Amino acid sequence: FLYYDVGNNISYTGLSQRVGLYFFSTTLWTFTRMYPAVGFSHNWFSLSQVELKRRPSSLGPIVLGRLLVVLGLESLWPMVYVLVCYPFAGVFGSIKIVILVGLFLLLNNLCYISLGSVLGVYSKRVPQGMIASTIFSQTSLVAAGFYTTLPPALDWIRYISPFYWTFRGILKSCFKWNDTLECIKGSSEVGANQCFLEYHPAIDQYKERGLHVATYNDASSDSISLEFVALVLLL
Repeated sequence: FLYYDVGNNISYTGLSQRVGLYFFSTTLWTFTRMYPAVGFSHNWFSLSQVELKRRPSSLGPIVLGRLLVVLGLESLWPMVYVLVCYPFAGVFGSIKIVILVGLFLLLNNLCYISLGSVLGVYSKRVPQGMIASTIFSQTSLVAAGFYTTLPPALDWIRYISPFYWTFRGILKSCFKWNDTLECIKGSSEVGANQCFLEYHPAIDQYKERGLHVATYNDASSDSISLEFVALVLLL
């Protein structure tokens, strides 16, 4: 209930709360499944090594079976989360937007599970995999542009961050340049106490961090195809 009905709050505070909801959702499907994947994959790989010594030809079925189970089950829960939680937050106005947010969270979840699985397989011990996954996940979180602007020399890090592409895709899906907010001195085009979302200081801040959303006459602020492609490539 922390974000209850924030979607119906059209003030500046409401915008911050909605962004907080999207950030929380992305964070939730970053850490919750990645850390277990490290331990599970490490144990699974150790057991598989024993089986492969007995029957080398069983490698294909083992890998395929695990892949199908992980993809099938882990693809379900982000969609369930969105369909259950977002109506309470009041951001269920468009089923298309909810599905898009669910798909982005799904891909983000699979990306970090893949990372956790790789670290679990190649780490000699589970704690080493946990340390490596923490370093990568926290770095990708900072690189997303929610907290701060990266120095130019480190700007490239965000492009290998699933969190960055997910968060950017969700913001693009949920915010349009012609959305309005309540304000003290409004625009003559939308009303005395209404301002376009594009003029909110947070939107300018996001642009500086590579998150181009809610921008008039900017086709890239409405297109989410690049974000989907990037997440698929990072799987």
